[in-house]
Amino acid sequence: MLDEIDIKILKSIEQKPSQPLINYLKPFSKQRTLSRLYTKAKHLEEYGLISKKRMSRVALATITPLGKQAIMGRENSHPEGGASL
Repeated sequence: MLDEIDIKILKSIEQKPSQPLINYLKPFSKQRTLSRLYTKAKHLEEYGLISKKRMSRVALATITPLGKQAIMGRENSHPEGGASL
C-alpha cells in the first residue's frame, strides 16, 4: 500500500524527472530518516513505479507509466480507500 510520502515522491519525480534521487527524498528527511526514504525508493522501484538510471555515483529517477497510474488511481479513489498494490 502506498502512503502519503510515496505519493508525494512519485508526484515530485513526475514533475521534475531525471533528477538525482536524493533531490526527491531530502524534502522528507524531517519526517523519515534518509535510510528509510531510500528503502521506500527501493520498494517503489521493485513495484515498477519508478526507474533509476545510475550515472557514476548518482541515481537519476524517472516515473514509469505504472507510477503515473498509481498517482491517478490515488487521486480518483474515494477518501476512505487508498491505492494499493
